Amino acid sequence: MERVVTSRLEGYIETNSILDPEQEGFRHYRSTENALLSLTQNIFNAFNNNEFILAVFIDLEKAYDSVWREGLLTKLYDNGVKGNIWNWINNFLKERQARCVINNHKGSWFETKIGLPQGSVIAPLLFNIFIKDIFANLSCKKCKFADDGTVWINGKNLNDMEKQVQKDLNIIQDWTKKWRINLSIEKTEYCIFSRNGPIKKMNLQLEGKLLKYNCNPKILGVTYVR
Repeated sequence: MERVVTSRLEGYIETNSILDPEQEGFRHYRSTENALLSLTQNIFNAFNNNEFILAVFIDLEKAYDSVWREGLLTKLYDNGVKGNIWNWINNFLKERQARCVINNHKGSWFETKIGLPQGSVIAPLLFNIFIKDIFANLSCKKCKFADDGTVWINGKNLNDMEKQVQKDLNIIQDWTKKWRINLSIEKTEYCIFSRNGPIKKMNLQLEGKLLKYNCNPKILGVTYVR
């Protein structure tokens, strides 16, 4: 039954273009190559125009395990997923049990209130729906592959670029607060791609904490060398 529901839900979601078009993860005819090509091509174009690329690599903390189920069900309903499919998903998510196993010692079962069951067929699609608008209303360019997200901007004035990226980071931060999912500030990094020499570090922040600068970021298994 889970596969049947997933197939029908996926057909509805794709037919009605509900997902973010920049979401490349767990979708037919999409792959990591699409996400990598988008950023890489923009870097080459910026270099040809003697511009900088300022990119921020967003990391969500325990993304699948932290999905707010009531929020997800609200998003499904608001996007037209109702009736039997909505009821099935609601029943699928509620009263789920889990327990800890350490060195063959099994703990007591307890009910989980948040998160998606990892390993289930439908979980990736539900996650895509949950985060579909995390990058909505941004002025930066962006791409996503499942829970890995990148936003970037090109230009010649780094000060102006920094201000614009910070505005978009504030929008992302507000979204995470609204939808009860946490950012991993320690793993969220930024990089400035340039043909020039050393670049001054910026004061980009999330939740009042400065983001780390990484001159050789690793994205979807590929290391970019500035």
